[in-house]
Amino acid sequence: MITSSWTGLYKSAAIIAWITLGLIPVQIAIFIVWPPPSDVSEFFIVLKNTPLIGLLNLDLLYSLTVLFMGYLYLAFFVALKDTHKSLSLIALTLGLIGVAIYFNSHVSFEMLSLSKQYSLAESGNERIMFLTSGKVMLTKYKGTSFGAYYILNGISLVLFSIAMLTAEVFSKRIALTGLVSGILMLIPTTVGLLGMIFGLTSLIPTSIWLFMVAKKLNQL
Repeated sequence: MITSSWTGLYKSAAIIAWITLGLIPVQIAIFIVWPPPSDVSEFFIVLKNTPLIGLLNLDLLYSLTVLFMGYLYLAFFVALKDTHKSLSLIALTLGLIGVAIYFNSHVSFEMLSLSKQYSLAESGNERIMFLTSGKVMLTKYKGTSFGAYYILNGISLVLFSIAMLTAEVFSKRIALTGLVSGILMLIPTTVGLLGMIFGLTSLIPTSIWLFMVAKKLNQL
């Protein structure tokens, strides 16, 4: 049963869903107009000359998407806890763990700091040291933590969608679209070409899902 005490949560979650939906085309446009540099030295140059573009290349906006998804998971849990408490609690826990793990892999501001130190380096050895540190950061950026986040959030979305299938609060369209999106997220974008195909393909059902979720949460 939906009670009025959670109205604020649902309305704010609806706004966040709209914002998250809006961030998707913005991130795609940034990727097309300002594609990410191919190596560390190029990242340092971009971060020095245009810090904002450099930070956007390092998924600054995507970090907001990840944070917003954690908030949506909380709203889903509250809406589903009366009918699917165990399943929705597991989904919420995995989703929030995934969010926490993601921010452990986020290195945009560390790279910004290294780029400043690199530009001020007075010797070749110092520059090599900062380039090596940058390579370590970029390896971490798309390493195990990112892959773990991606899979955990995919599982979380799948579990929430399964709960929605038999709950009166959300429609079966929302549940099925979320299920497709979650399944596509089970293969991280870092897993070569297959991962990139799954990641890009997932944007379609995810966008549709966010649109329907935003409308539904606002109704609640």
